[in-house]
Amino acid sequence: MKKLLAVVALVLLLPACTMSQQIIAGQALDKARQAKDTEALALKAALCATSIGAYYRVLTDAERQAEDVLCGGVWSRPITTEDVRLIRDLTDVLKQAE
Repeated sequence: MKKLLAVVALVLLLPACTMSQQIIAGQALDKARQAKDTEALALKAALCATSIGAYYRVLTDAERQAEDVLCGGVWSRPITTEDVRLIRDLTDVLKQAE
């Protein structure tokens, strides 16, 4: 959260900076984006590396369906915007179940 606030502050203050400061700030933003992209890929890989046993022992039906959508289990095809909508719907269902 602190990083996000720092990035937002950086973006808001960027127009008042010199050209070299803007270049450095732009590079910092690119590195932050790359770090978040790497984190997202690692989290997806960790989720999709769930063992078959754990898949059936630990996950609820809704969680299994969400993992199938994300990892290409039952639906072995690229994720579409419709799939993203389904993931959002499943997330809402999971939040309501808590």
